[in-house]
Amino acid sequence: MNIHFLDDDHSTNRYHEITLTDIAEEKNCKLQFNDHPLSLLEKYESDGGLPDLLFLDINMPMIDGWGFLESFNEKFKEAKTTFVVLTTANNPNIFEKAKTYHNIKSVAIKPLSPESLQDLVKELSSQ
Repeated sequence: MNIHFLDDDHSTNRYHEITLTDIAEEKNCKLQFNDHPLSLLEKYESDGGLPDLLFLDINMPMIDGWGFLESFNEKFKEAKTTFVVLTTANNPNIFEKAKTYHNIKSVAIKPLSPESLQDLVKELSSQ
């Protein structure tokens, strides 16, 4: 399973990389970390390497997570990518808005634990 993280915060990406690498390897998952939404969309357009699961930060400059998701869904209509929204805010509006997207599996509060990643991978693998 290919898992991508999109978060403009380098320290959060590094934390997730350090914390989740062992469990990802154990579950035969490949992790990729990205910090620029527009560059990531361009990369997907040029090489087509769409992930199975993308953890998407909502609060980013230039284009927020919602804008990225709208662009992604428009450009890759047939994609099977599942999204997990990442946020530091326990804001009910984020949870409600996430329900309006067919490809958002859940909303998770940052930072992720190895257990939460393991649970998501297990759940997605059984679908």
